[in-house]
Amino acid sequence: MQIPTYEQFMYPFLDYLKDENEHTLKELYEFLPQHFNLSEELVEELLPSGNQTVVVNRIGWARTYLKNAGLISSPKRAVFKITPEGLKLLQDSSVKEINQKVLERYAQFLEFKNRTKPSTDSDIKTVISEDSRTPLEIMNESYLILK
Repeated sequence: MQIPTYEQFMYPFLDYLKDENEHTLKELYEFLPQHFNLSEELVEELLPSGNQTVVVNRIGWARTYLKNAGLISSPKRAVFKITPEGLKLLQDSSVKEINQKVLERYAQFLEFKNRTKPSTDSDIKTVISEDSRTPLEIMNESYLILK
């Protein structure tokens, strides 16, 4: 088994919040690896930088994308709650997974994406948008190649 991509973490992340209560990031760090039956070895696997685990990094990116699409809110630091739009998405029976294509339905996400993407090199845009690795993972791997 491999560690799920940040996109694969998004649907169960959002689904965990469907009770409309506030949930802590700590709860999600415990629930999501269990949801995917990840071994302790995989949960503890570090990014090449050694500063963070791959699981925490990918859950972080899932959170960032869901929040910037307006599907979750953060009423307090490291606390999350599903929004009405997030509930509506979960009720859509045609959605079985959440990826960037699904998130691009939301103007708020498109604004976020346009704010954060490189403005000149279209090849970089294509690689990042079609890659299941997080931007930090891509940078770490690029650094190791150049090192």
